[in-house]
Amino acid sequence: MSSKKQLQAKLKAVRASRKPTPAPKKGKENKASKPLPEKKKQGAPTVRWAQKDSHHLTNQLLALIEPSDLYRQSFGFTKISNGPVQTGGKKPPNLHAEIATAMFIAPPESKYTNDDLEVLTSVVGNRISA
Repeated sequence: MSSKKQLQAKLKAVRASRKPTPAPKKGKENKASKPLPEKKKQGAPTVRWAQKDSHHLTNQLLALIEPSDLYRQSFGFTKISNGPVQTGGKKPPNLHAEIATAMFIAPPESKYTNDDLEVLTSVVGNRISA
């Protein structure tokens, strides 16, 4: 008998000697003490940058980036000063989140919430790199 056939025979014997796992008992359920509240399903927030009535959003984005050497350097624009810029270890996604918060979440009349921050961060990042 070849070694391959011996291994297959041993494997078959081991599988046959195992006890089958018992099926879960019926009637037992994991019930929470309180039902969890259902979240409202809503579409991902979108910003229509190219619409004529949305040009103020691009202007607002540029107004946030222009005075800051940190933002200018991080996003590939020319710096205002000649010295080094202290980033504080912030990566571009963190900076995108700061800008998204300032533009879309912080204003009191905003329709966006902190739950939308992750998507709005990518919206801002995509607009900057476009």
